[in-house]
Amino acid sequence: MENDLMERYLYAVTRRLGPKQRPDVARELRGLIEDMLSERCAGAKPTERDLRVVLTELGPPGELARKYDPAGDRALIGPPYFGLYKRVLETVLVCMAAGMTLALDVLDAFLRSREA
Repeated sequence: MENDLMERYLYAVTRRLGPKQRPDVARELRGLIEDMLSERCAGAKPTERDLRVVLTELGPPGELARKYDPAGDRALIGPPYFGLYKRVLETVLVCMAAGMTLALDVLDAFLRSREA
């Protein structure tokens, strides 16, 4: 069953996983969702409402992704925030380096003025 809602849910789950895990988890989840839909509908064609119920039973994508990636719970900064963390860290380090350089230049100028 091809459905935009299912694909968006699968994307929301797999984007939180590592690139090597994504295809396998997506395939497994797609099969699980299709099995749950066929069980729920008992041979009838599943509706979008049935799909919504099944996806609700599976839970939020973030929680489901954590079940597939046990190392995700042990990380201080998870994949959704790691890029932002790196940018903030780089900005802070550049500002610190510039500040230290400026402070050393001021100190050097002060010491030279005392010598003269």
